[in-house]
Amino acid sequence: MNAEYLKKELCRAFCSELSVHEVPAGLAFSGLFEDLNGDRVSGYLIRDRENPYLTDDGSFLSDLESVGIDTLGGTRAKFLASVLATGNAFVDHSTMTIRTPDLDSEPSPLEITRFLSALVRAQDVAFWSKERVKSTFAEDFYNALDARVSSRARLRRNATINDSLMDFPADILLEPYNGGIPVAMFLAQTVERLNEATLLAQEMRIRGERAAKIAAVSDTGDGLSFANRKVARALNRIEGLIVYRQDEEAALDRIVRLAELPVAA
Repeated sequence: MNAEYLKKELCRAFCSELSVHEVPAGLAFSGLFEDLNGDRVSGYLIRDRENPYLTDDGSFLSDLESVGIDTLGGTRAKFLASVLATGNAFVDHSTMTIRTPDLDSEPSPLEITRFLSALVRAQDVAFWSKERVKSTFAEDFYNALDARVSSRARLRRNATINDSLMDFPADILLEPYNGGIPVAMFLAQTVERLNEATLLAQEMRIRGERAAKIAAVSDTGDGLSFANRKVARALNRIEGLIVYRQDEEAALDRIVRLAELPVAA
């Protein structure tokens, strides 16, 4: 593989994923990259005003705000401002959109590419926030569960049920000392992680395995809509979807029952 061949193939891969189509206000465009919901990151060239401009549809910032993630102040706002500046864009607080200023003329393809690239990079704000939440939740949950079951079971992190299922590590594996049933737990802050639990359940059915029960544990349940097809598939295939926050004791009791350990009175 030489440099010219690689360049040609990369151009083909990126260009094949480009989408541009007309909308009432102008043009909509998207590229190869997806947001955290699995949708293509897209933008719009607004042409029906005196001055054209580029914008997103406003859903990204609104979705973050709806789950309590503040992007209008503090370090997140500074990060967004820095990233969006590379695409000549900013956060319009009045409309909760990411857009460019009004332009004297329609932007060039290079300017549109830079704007789309800035939208993709802006997605890191959501990922960064979720990772911080996930880290705190993971430690809190592990410590609470360990305190509850340490005399009756051991907990292992990033562990597999057995060697035949080594491609499907659980975030936490509970193994009862009394010969009860292990519980493989996936900390499902996103639909994608919940899907890992579904894949393990399917693999166990294919193999005829009954070596463990599978549970997904969510911090608050945010982002796991029952209307989502992947969430529905998981609910129908794993033994439990458990929401931890605001009902911690009952959540721990549920896991104890899955492992068939006696529930403390």
